[in-house]
Amino acid sequence: MCEICQHYICPSACPNAEERTIGVCAYCEDIIYETQPRVRETDGRLFHTECLEELSLPELLAQFNIEVSEEE
Repeated sequence: MCEICQHYICPSACPNAEERTIGVCAYCEDIIYETQPRVRETDGRLFHTECLEELSLPELLAQFNIEVSEEE
């Protein structure tokens, strides 16, 4: 039992609480923690917001399987 919060599994407000993971980033494949900003795609894939912000527009569109063609 935690000496601070008196629980066996510490709630998120307790300083002894472990950061909970919610998934893995589909781009960088690192763990996404509950406290991190994230994007969930409609098919359930998760991304760190930071990962998506660093991508160029063509790279971002490719992550979401969107093709861009230049028609003449």
